[in-house]
Amino acid sequence: MTTEKTLKVMAKDYPECLPVHLDIKRLMPEEDARSLLDAGFKDCSWGNDECPSYFKEHGTHKMDTLTLMVVDNVDEDYNRIDDTLTYVICNPSIEHDNFTSLSDAIKCYEKLLTEETV
Repeated sequence: MTTEKTLKVMAKDYPECLPVHLDIKRLMPEEDARSLLDAGFKDCSWGNDECPSYFKEHGTHKMDTLTLMVVDNVDEDYNRIDDTLTYVICNPSIEHDNFTSLSDAIKCYEKLLTEETV
C-alpha cells in the first residue's frame, strides 16, 4: 500500500490531484509508487477519469501527452472485485493493453517516447 507521504511527493507539482481516486492510489504497492517517482512520473489524476493517472512532464507521443493509468479490477457496475491493479498507457490516439507489471508499462512508455513525434 502506498503511503500518504509518497502520494504527497507524487502530487507535489499538482497538489489538487492528490485526493482524486485516493482509494485506488492507496492500493498501489509502495514499491510501484516509488518506481513511478524514480522514473520521473507525476500525478495528473482528474475526477473525470475513472482511475489515477501519471505522466512525465515532457512525455508526448505524436504530439499528445502520454499517461500511465493505474486501473483497479472492477465489474461492469464498477464494483471492485479484488485489489488487483493493472497499468495502461494511453493518449487520445492510442491505448496499450493492460500491463500487470509496472516495469513493463514504464518500458513501453519510454519506448513510445522515442518514436517519431509527427
